Amino acid sequence: MASQSAGFWIKGDDPTTLFQGTDETTPVTAFGDVVGRANDQRVGAGSPISSTQSTTSFRPKYQSTGLAFDGTDDNLPTNYTAGSGANFLIAKVVVPASLGAAQLVAGTSTGVPGRFFLGFNTAGQVVGGVGGTTVDTIVGAVDRRGTTVVVGISAESGVVRLFDVSAVAFEGAYTAAPNTTVPFRLGCQNVDGVATTFFGGSGAHFLGGREFIDEARFQQIANALGA
Repeated sequence: MASQSAGFWIKGDDPTTLFQGTDETTPVTAFGDVVGRANDQRVGAGSPISSTQSTTSFRPKYQSTGLAFDGTDDNLPTNYTAGSGANFLIAKVVVPASLGAAQLVAGTSTGVPGRFFLGFNTAGQVVGGVGGTTVDTIVGAVDRRGTTVVVGISAESGVVRLFDVSAVAFEGAYTAAPNTTVPFRLGCQNVDGVATTFFGGSGAHFLGGREFIDEARFQQIANALGA
């Protein structure tokens, strides 16, 4: 992942990669500092794709568990869009102990269809959306509320895989395709430039790229993230 030419890797638990403003003038040094910029940790062609938030009140805070989002308006925009072929999102997050509504860890959408997102439903189950297929279909079985987990979603050529901790939680067909024009946001979904469905947990790692992930590959990445 670190050398992929298209994608991003945001390390929310590493303050040396985080800054309080949108530039690199003021580094994050203490728990509770706001994060206005998170630098992409990939190397090579196509990098970096860093995440910046120009609105101060929308910035997550740095905590020991990573980027802590308030579930109301905190989010970090990226300038990365899904590809026309294979895509994936993977995140290591702390899931809120209570979920009054579905919350999305990261995502993009132009409406219905056009989605590509990863999150949790009110029962704490990991869910995803791809194209015209969404959370009623792409859903895991285990309640993850109040726990730290690595979860992911990957799709290509009409097949989607949803990952939960170390295994495939769902594999099946999806309709239509993700959009390739609206950039991903972290801590919510970006619907044509509008942030919605905010995440109220924290994230140590956020990864995205253009690869169709299988279970073995997911386990390799999860292990590298300290699952």
